[in-house]
Amino acid sequence: MAESRSHDAVLRAFLVLWREEHVLLLRCWDVKREQRIYRLIDVKLDGDDPAPVRLARQAREDLGIVVVSDDLSLAHVTHRRADRQYVDVFFATRVWAGAPALRTPSYCDEVRWAELGRLPEGTALDARAGLEGISHGRLFSMVGWSPTE
Repeated sequence: MAESRSHDAVLRAFLVLWREEHVLLLRCWDVKREQRIYRLIDVKLDGDDPAPVRLARQAREDLGIVVVSDDLSLAHVTHRRADRQYVDVFFATRVWAGAPALRTPSYCDEVRWAELGRLPEGTALDARAGLEGISHGRLFSMVGWSPTE
């Protein structure tokens, strides 16, 4: 009998906070790669809450800011293939209350505003793919698929 392979995609949501032409990145420890990477606030969607609600809650937990879920707008969707399939949904806003400050210093050690066209070395591939799609004005992109698939 052939080995069974799951085709279920992992659904994740990302928060893009804009300030002028810059986006907010967190530098956090990546256990898998055993190094620090720049990333966006993100959540795995499990069906308990809508993506904007989960992202607003995570922004408060990670940065101590108040994001209203109704202020988030869809910015990009990436269908990505890496170790498995991912559907990454990017929501963006220029509106929040409070000054972003790290609230998880044992995990993240830097908050950085990065110019969209000049992301720092070490930016996570999932965040980079979505931000590049946004910078090119595309709503949807595919990453990690061969051209014939």
